Amino acid sequence: MHYPQSWAFVHYLQNGGRAPKRRFNALLDALVEGVGREQALTSAFGDVEWDVLEREFREYVADLQ
Repeated sequence: MHYPQSWAFVHYLQNGGRAPKRRFNALLDALVEGVGREQALTSAFGDVEWDVLEREFREYVADLQ
């Protein structure tokens, strides 16, 4: 169950628009630079409104089907 959810979330981050892609790229850039996981996640997703992100993600996945 976790693999399909993870795949869908990464797919959303890469293809769901400019803001999700920007966050994904910020996360990857931080990890490549050697920033710790928690700090990288905080820098990329620290200001996220999680209810909005979840709604957008669910809509994106629904459109894939």
